[in-house]
Amino acid sequence: MRKHLKTIGCMTVAILLLLPGLPDPVEAADQGDQAKQAIRDERLETQRAEIDTMARKSLDRLFVENPDSRGIHENSYGYAVFDTTKVALGVSGGGGSGVALAKNRRTYMRMATAGVGLGAGVQNYHLILFFENKAAFDHFVSEGWNAEASANAGAGDRGASSSGTSERGITIFKLSDAGLMVIADISGTRFWKAGNLNE
Repeated sequence: MRKHLKTIGCMTVAILLLLPGLPDPVEAADQGDQAKQAIRDERLETQRAEIDTMARKSLDRLFVENPDSRGIHENSYGYAVFDTTKVALGVSGGGGSGVALAKNRRTYMRMATAGVGLGAGVQNYHLILFFENKAAFDHFVSEGWNAEASANAGAGDRGASSSGTSERGITIFKLSDAGLMVIADISGTRFWKAGNLNE
C-alpha cells in the first residue's frame, strides 16, 4: 500500500512539472522581489524629484525677496535647502528633508528640531544654507550638523535678514509664509544624511 502511494505521489509531481503555464515557485518569488524593488525605487525617485523641485523654487524665491542673497550664492562653495514643519505647544518639535548641492554633487538629507518655547501652533518654512568653503560643506554632508546658533527676529523682519545669519562658515536664511526672515532660532536643530535617498 505504501509503495503504491509513493508511486502515485511521484507520478503526480512528474505530471505537475510537465504541465505548461505553472510558475516556478523560485522564479515567482524572484519576480515578486523585483516588483517590490521597482516600487521602492520609483517611490524614492519621486521623493528626490519633489525635493529637487522644492529646492529650486525656494532658491528662486529667496533671490526675489532678497536680491543680496544671489551674490552670497554665487560666492559660496555650495548650498542646501530644507522644507520644514515645526509644531509648538510649550515644547516644540519638527522635521523635514532637503538636499545639499555643490559642484554637481547632490546629497539628500534629513533634519529634526526640538526645544522649549512659549508659542503654540504649526509653522511651515524653508531653510536655505550657503557654505562659504569646501570644508564647511563637506563637514555638513559627511558629519551632519547640530546647530547652536540662535538669533531672535519677528516675522517679516527684513532689515536684519539682508545678509542672513552666519554660523561656522554657513549663512542661513529662512523663508516662511510671512516672508523672508532672519533665522528665528535654529538651536537644537540637527541635520544628517538621508541614507535611503542617496542609494
